[in-house]
Amino acid sequence: MNKIKNILSAMLLLALPLAFTACGDDVEYSPADKPVNAQVYFPTTNGATVDLSKDKTSFDVTLMRAKTDEAITVPITATGGGSFFTIPTSVSFAQGVDKAVLSISYNPESLEYDAYSEIKLTIGDESATTPYGMAQYVFKAGIPAPWTSLGKATFSDAFLFANKYSVELQRNDLNPSLYRLVDPYSEGLTKEGFTSNGDQSPYVEFTY
Repeated sequence: MNKIKNILSAMLLLALPLAFTACGDDVEYSPADKPVNAQVYFPTTNGATVDLSKDKTSFDVTLMRAKTDEAITVPITATGGGSFFTIPTSVSFAQGVDKAVLSISYNPESLEYDAYSEIKLTIGDESATTPYGMAQYVFKAGIPAPWTSLGKATFSDAFLFANKYSVELQRNDLNPSLYRLVDPYSEGLTKEGFTSNGDQSPYVEFTY
């Protein structure tokens, strides 16, 4: 038994220097290379839905970049939108400026109300993009049907709220039997102590 203990003790003593040597080794850290290109991207402030107007003929999409030391022009490829939109094939950044605007034109008379088209924009030069921002932007654009405000209505939801709340009531100008309440839940969720407003619809529509 003593012989076995001695063998185990010797093995432990031999292992200790190896353990200390491993712990003392320097770990080499190789930082990621800092991008040297313009790093162009679509910011998240561009909305997933773009509401257009019968009174206008164009709307803007914003692009940003990190490196601004020189003026550049970046190609843009576009799909979707049918024949309703005219989309430039490039966007230009002025020297020292980190923001550029892509202006997309349309004929308001050719667009029907509530008929939204999906459009996908892509930065055509991968060497100008960045892994830290979106090189592609997908959204829907269209003209929402007009609504007229009729004043305030009383809203209640017995499942959620103990109280009633005053909210805006609107009527659809194209379909007079269609009504909607504007953002009916936010006030109640806040006043009655809910920790989050969630993803509730900004409108509640009904036919009368």
